Amino acid sequence: MGDKSSVRKTVQRAGDGLHFPQPGDRVEVKYVGKLEDGKVFDSSGDGFFEFTTGIGQVIAGWDEGVKMMSLGEKGTIHVPAEMAYGAEGVQGKIPPNADLVFEVELLKIWPANGGPPHVAHGTHGGCLAQTYLCIMSPCTIA
Repeated sequence: MGDKSSVRKTVQRAGDGLHFPQPGDRVEVKYVGKLEDGKVFDSSGDGFFEFTTGIGQVIAGWDEGVKMMSLGEKGTIHVPAEMAYGAEGVQGKIPPNADLVFEVELLKIWPANGGPPHVAHGTHGGCLAQTYLCIMSPCTIA
């Protein structure tokens, strides 16, 4: 993966280039989490996932990776083990010292200042927040 201490992002579809999540903003994303061998360990499925950036609600690699995305962007975030689950891993789901790959689409940003949400073109108005995800910190897999 190259530099094992930092998150890398590749763009699959460009976003608006104007709206990027800031610490304290709430975001809505769709995602699929994979091991480097392509095995899926988690996803938002048909729903969406909401979290507040920069406050430790998700693994460090997610906070870093999502803040690099602009509204509407679809990309791949490569998270080194040190910014995911490290030497512990997640029993039965993520091996120790595993680097992770997430396909992520940034759909909404609610500014921390309480302003109106920024919504990516073509997304719906509602949200189905789900919390059965491995990106939660600590992991809360059902």
